[in-house]
Parts: sequence; structure tokens; C-alpha cells
Amino acid sequence: MPDFRTLFESVPGLYLVLMPDFTIVAVSDAYLRATMTKREEILGRGIFDVFPDNPDDPSATGVRNLKASLESVLQNRVADTMGVQKYDIRRPESEGGGFEEKYWSPINSPIFGENEEIAYIIHRAEDVTEFVRLKQLGIEQHKLTEELQARTQQMEAEIFLRAQELQDVNRQLRAANEELAKARDEAHTAQEQIASILESVTEAFIGLDREWRITYVNQQTAKLNGKQPEDFIGKIYWEVWPWSVGTRLEREYRRAVSEQMAVHFEELYEPLNIWLEISAYPTKDGLGIYFRDISDRKAAEKQREHLLFQEQQHTTRLQKLAEATLAINSALSIEEVLQVITEQARSLIDAHQSVTSVTIDQNWSQAINSVSLSDKYAAWRDYDEKTDGSGIYACVCHMNRPMRMTQAQLEAHSRWRGFGDAADKHPPMRGWLAAPLTGRDGRNIGLLQLSDKYEGEFTEEDEAIVVQLAQMASVAIENARLYEAEQNARTQAEAANRVKDEFLAVLSHELRSPLNAILGWAQMLRSRSFDQKTTFRALDTIERNAKLQTQLIDDLLDISRIIQGKLSLNVSQVDLVSPIEAAIETMRLAAEAKSINVKFSILDSELQVNKNPKSQIPNPKFLVAGDRNRLQQVIWNLLSNAIKFTSSGGIVEIKLEAIGSNTQIQVKDTGVGIDADFLPHVFDYFRQADSKITRSFGGLGLGLAIVRNLVELHGGTVSAESLGVGLGATFIVQLPLIKDESISKDEFNSSLIPDFSSLPLEGVRILVVDDEADTREFLTFALEEYGAETIVAASAAEALKALELYNPDVLLSDIGMPEEDGYSLIRKVRSLSLERGGSIKAVALTAYAREEDQERAISAGFQMHVAKPVEPAELVAAVSSLTVGS
Repeated sequence: MPDFRTLFESVPGLYLVLMPDFTIVAVSDAYLRATMTKREEILGRGIFDVFPDNPDDPSATGVRNLKASLESVLQNRVADTMGVQKYDIRRPESEGGGFEEKYWSPINSPIFGENEEIAYIIHRAEDVTEFVRLKQLGIEQHKLTEELQARTQQMEAEIFLRAQELQDVNRQLRAANEELAKARDEAHTAQEQIASILESVTEAFIGLDREWRITYVNQQTAKLNGKQPEDFIGKIYWEVWPWSVGTRLEREYRRAVSEQMAVHFEELYEPLNIWLEISAYPTKDGLGIYFRDISDRKAAEKQREHLLFQEQQHTTRLQKLAEATLAINSALSIEEVLQVITEQARSLIDAHQSVTSVTIDQNWSQAINSVSLSDKYAAWRDYDEKTDGSGIYACVCHMNRPMRMTQAQLEAHSRWRGFGDAADKHPPMRGWLAAPLTGRDGRNIGLLQLSDKYEGEFTEEDEAIVVQLAQMASVAIENARLYEAEQNARTQAEAANRVKDEFLAVLSHELRSPLNAILGWAQMLRSRSFDQKTTFRALDTIERNAKLQTQLIDDLLDISRIIQGKLSLNVSQVDLVSPIEAAIETMRLAAEAKSINVKFSILDSELQVNKNPKSQIPNPKFLVAGDRNRLQQVIWNLLSNAIKFTSSGGIVEIKLEAIGSNTQIQVKDTGVGIDADFLPHVFDYFRQADSKITRSFGGLGLGLAIVRNLVELHGGTVSAESLGVGLGATFIVQLPLIKDESISKDEFNSSLIPDFSSLPLEGVRILVVDDEADTREFLTFALEEYGAETIVAASAAEALKALELYNPDVLLSDIGMPEEDGYSLIRKVRSLSLERGGSIKAVALTAYAREEDQERAISAGFQMHVAKPVEPAELVAAVSSLTVGS
């Protein structure tokens, strides 16, 4: 995982991260350099302790303004952009101490935590000191220049007025030439001096009489117009410059004359495309006009305005970037992140097109697109063509690097040609700017691309912003994926908990219901006497409910084995006709009780249905490799379900047929059917279509889950079909057939419990060990009924004593006993000598019924493992099998 603190500290911008109490918790290296501070000196301190106001500046407002901005962020929960601030910075003592005058452009943005409260404030600043100083210097120089120009022009006007007066005097002297010769000479000399002064003036000058006739032009005017001074004298101003008629020049000149006031203005001199600063001064004889070329000053002002515009644009972009950061961080889904980043990118860069694409596990065929188009491309608003990551995109996605090209560069690129063939599928492009999206592991997850900028081509600054946006989007997308994964996991966990709770409620109900009948009848049989018919009915009810509980427990044990992967099969060749007929026979009474017609048919004209469920004749068309008991359990579960969910008078059909290399068992009923929404979950663990307290049918919802797992263990498949509620259901099992059909009849003999007509245990001495008195009493009674002689022990210690005293033939022991269990007992027995009973036949009788429990019992020293509850005949058969030939 990247070191995000190091990445943050190395970013080029000036950043501080503050706690809501304004304590500094992180700072970028650029900020430290700009403020002449060190990280270890400022982390953990308040920002105003580190950066106080300049005590030598009584008008300092930096602390007050910054504090107000930060408090605004906390109160309004949105970013705050401050104007340019004067905030002096303390110099280190090594550099002379004191404070250095500084100007800053700050932005303060909130960062929200998981509880939607502000966790941090990001303080970003930009040092604009040089810009402010240049601006101040330009203003001061401009004012000084204007004052000097005004003074010069006033002096020149006075000189000109005096020149006019001298010219009048000169004319008077010429009229009285004889009398005023000396005065004429002086006037001539003065005239030459004035002309010399006017010629030495750097501005262009034109003198006009009251008829707008040109009386004088200096060399600057002539040079400016590319003529000689004499080319202008005596001509009417409007005839020499006809283009000025009706313009601002004419209006201002006439206003100066009519109002007898000086006018000053600036105007573009179109013939030469230069800017002039014009001053017109009225005189008693006409008008004096000064022209000064200010093109350089205008160019500087335009450059300054351009720089100011760029600064404002930069500030606006920073503000939009901060807004984009907030919007991206608040998005919780990938779609929201893509929509925000696509819109923000187009807005920040001022482009007509923006598209963001994200892949799903590097699969571009499943990419998620977000498109933002301006009104220029309104016809393409429904555009959603998938990016496939090839062509020009590969340069960005496969190499994880940004690209910026003009339209000419784009069309000339070798990777663009294929895209150009499908141009009609995409909005027309004009230039291209793209940046990759990368995951935490560095792998590409998509790209952000823009085209058709409003003005000009994409710039290096545009590329930097898009790269930054792509990085923020990448982090947000990864976070959104983690959030969605966490939400999905939470939903699944909640669903699992809900299913578990429902299952436990059902389990409690299903275990208690049989107990109610068992305990009820048992108490009634103990407290009163009934006739034989009622007594048999009571005993039948107790037996039936006890078997139901046994079946529930067996289902739980099967599910436990399945979940742990410990369910094993005793595989042999099995004729499927036999377990199907056995299951039908087992469920016959239940079907007859509801008047349900159970039909079994084999879809093969060469075969006949075997009506005798005890037949041992194999059917070679339907041989599979499997566990006969487990396969019978599969069919029994499906048949039991069909009967349970079919109303009285309904029909249940079982069909068996060979399909290619598989055999297919179909169990179809006319029962309640399966809702389409529940059908995909019908084989899930602990799932029932109706788990409410008002459900109509019992059971734990485990039967079909067991069916699925048993069928899959046999290499087969099982599926369910239903047209809907009330329309019945069909379950289809397919199992692979055995290719080799050669088989011996003996392999299909059923392990039927013998029907004892005599006393098979007569003369057999059995040591019964169990800590439960009721169990000891039942076992003793059952064994003695079949001729056995019993000795009882309530613990392992008692059993060891009885073993030596009575020398029994068989040891029948419980496993789970207090103080010392059955495993310990059998190990001690096996450690005894033959004379003391060390080789006695031993049967483990226990409620621990898992296959691993059976294996453990055999490994410990028992010859057999019998699971509780056990029927007397089964118990007698187990003991008899150990005593045969003894």
C-alpha cells in the first residue's frame, strides 16, 4: 500500500491539515519552505501560535480573517475561499529574525469522517506576494507618470499660448516696421525660440485656428504621418484626417472649443494601429492638440490584465477543485463517483466532452461509463458506447500515463486509425486529453478523457488538473468498491443471521412438537388405564414421533457432515429401481393416509416395473456407482416432500429413464408448487418458502439441501421446476450410469434386519454401561426379552469391577459419561490380559452419531458403533453379529 503521508508531504502545493480545534496535524514540504518553518516545530501546535500577527504592524488582520474563515467552514460545512490576505511570516533568527511582509490567497475545505462530522480542515495557500508587489509598483509608477505628463503638457500649453501672443506682437511689429524694427527683431528671435521649443517636444503637436485650419505641426507629427510639416500647414484638419469625422476625436475637440476647457482621453489611431494619449487645450485663436504614443503602456496593461485573468481563473479552478474533492469524497457508489468526476472535469477544463470509464476486474466488456456533453453535442446525449481499452486508449490504460494531443496529432497517431473507422459511433472529437485511473495495487482500472476545449488547445496546466482529478477519482472508486463490498457482506451476514434465527425457531418448533405428543401420551398412560385399541394408538403415536425426532437429528448430522466436507459414501453398484421401490414402500402409508396416488414408471419398453420392493434382481439398464442407503435417502426425501406438499387426492409420479450416459429420476407432484422468486433458493441450507409461524408444513428446510449435496457427491445434478404457486413441482435427478454392466447378484443383497423368531441372545452375558438410569433400564429389558443375561454399571469404574467379577461375553457401553467416558473405558479394557477380559466383544452405543465418531470408536477398541436412538431389533442384531460362533 502507498505511503499516503509521504505522498501528501511531497505534493507541490502549500497544504496544512488542521483538527477542528485548529491544531496542525500534517503539513506539506512546500508549505514549510514558503513559511520558513520546520515540521517538528509546528506539528501538534495551534496554527495561530505558530503564525501570529506581526506585532510591528498595528493594522494586521491576518489572524482575525483566517480565524473567521476557519470558523465559517466549521459552521457552514462548506469550503471557504478567502481574498488576498496580508499575513506576515516570522523569519528564523538565523536569517535576521523579525517579520517578512507576505501576501497569500487561501482556501479552507472541510473533510468529513464516517459519522458525517468534520474530521479535518485542509488549509491551502498560494504565495502571491510578488504579484501584489508588482501590481503596487505599477500603480505608483503610473500615477507619477500621469502627474509628470500633466505638468509637461500644461507648461507646453502655456508656452504655446505665449507663442501665440508673441506672434500677435510680431504682426504688430511688422505693421509698424519702421517704428518698431528693434521690437520686430526681438519677436523674430522669440518666434524661433518657441519653434525650437515645440520641435524639441517629444509628443506630436498640432496647432489649429478657429476655422480648424492647421497653423502648425512639429516634426513628431510629421514623422508620425510620414510627411513633411509644410504638407499640413493651411489645410483643414478634417480634410487631412477624414476618418476622424464622427468619431470620439471630433466630439472631444469640439467640446474643448465650445466649453473652453482642456480635454484628455485615449484613442486607437487606426491608420497606424497605435494607441494615443490625446490632450486638447483651447486658446483664444483656436486649439492646441498633443499626441503621445502609449502603445507600450497599453500592451503592459493588457499583459497585466491577462495575468490578472489567469490568476482569477487559477483561483476559480482551485475553488472548483476543492468543490470537486468534497463532491467525490461524499459519493458512496462507483456510479456516483463517475458522474461527479466526469461533470467536474468538463467544468474545470472548459471542454465540451468528458467521458470516464471504469473496468470490472480488467474486463472492458463490462466497463461502466459516465458521459458529460455540453449543449453543442445535445444530439449525442444518449451516447453510451463502451470503451474497450484498445487503440489509442491502450497508450493511456496499458502504460498508465496521461496523453495530450491536438486534433492533427490525434489523427496522425497510429493507434487512432482503427477508432476513426467507427467515428460515426462517437461524438466528433477536437483534440484529446486523457489520464489513467489506477487502483491501490498500481493496476489500471480505467481512464478519464476530454475533448473539444471551449477555447484553444489543452494546456499543460489542464493536463495536471486532469491527472489530479483522476488520482482523486481512483481513490474514491476503490473506496466505493470497498464500501459496496462491505455493504454486500453486511447484507449477506444479516440474511445469514436472519435465516439462522428462522431455522433455530423452526428447529425448536419441530423438536418440541413430537415431544408434546410423546410426553402427553406417556403421562396419560402412566396415570390411567386405556383399552387395548387406545393403548396401541398411544404407543404408535409415541413411536412415530420418536422416529420423527430421530429423522430431524439425522438431517442435522448430515448437514453438519456436508458443511465440514466429512460426508463419505460406501460406494458399490446400485440398481436404482431397488431404492426407488424401497422409498415408495416406506412412504406408502403416508400417501394412503392422504389418498395420494403414487405412480412409478420406467420409460423403457424392454423393462417391467418390479412390484416387489424386496426383490434382489438387478436391473442392468439403471446401474450407478453409489451408496445405496444415501441414494434411497435422496429418493425418500423427494418423495416425502412431494407427499407432504400435495393435497389429499393428489398425484405423485416417479419416472425413471436412461438418457444417454445418464439415468434420470423425475419426481412430479400436483401440490402447492414453488414461487418463482423462491425457486433459485429451493436447495439452499435452512431455507423454506414459508418460514413464518403460520406455515402450513413442518420440517427444518434441510431435506432438499441434503438431496443436492448427496446427488453432487454421486457426480450427478438435481434441479427443480414449477409453473408457480398451486401448479405443482417437478424435481429431476440425473446420475451417471455405469458403463460395465457385468455384475453379480450377491452385490445387491439388502442388509435387512433379521426377523428373530427365537431367542438369539440366549446364554449371552452382556455388561450394559450407561450413566442414564432410563437408558440402562430400557437396554436391560430389551436384551433380556431376547434371552440375554445382563449386568448393569452406571460408570466406567463400576464397569471395570463388573468385568472382573462376572466375566461377561459382550460389553455394551455409552460414550459420553461424566468423570470418565467410554473411550477411556475401552482403552483400559483392552489393556487387560485375556484372562481378565481384555479381548471382550464391545459395542459403542452413543448419541455421537457422526462418521468420525464411528471411526473414533472403532479406533479406540470397540468392534461396532450403534447410534442412539436404537430400536430393540437393531440392537439385538448388532450384539448377535458379534456373538455368532462364540
